Amino acid sequence: MKIPAHQGVIGAALDANAPMIVSDVHSFPGHIACDARSKSELVIPLKPSNILMGVLDLDSDVQGFFDPLDPDLIEELGEIFSRTLKLSLPF
Repeated sequence: MKIPAHQGVIGAALDANAPMIVSDVHSFPGHIACDARSKSELVIPLKPSNILMGVLDLDSDVQGFFDPLDPDLIEELGEIFSRTLKLSLPF
């Protein structure tokens, strides 16, 4: 699904240049529903070598599912995925 710039939870995470947790996607202004079952969402921008390569976008059908996650753990997940992407970059 192509999401317009600056829209939805993904756009908000990219605009903030930081991971974003939304415990209730139905209360998030401009939420874009990719799955009707989704109730909460976690988005982590993936930027190996400071180049945006994508996002890790996790949805849950449980409201508040991602709230208890520690911010350091979220950053660590982003780093792991970014390092993996960096290994596959041709430059």
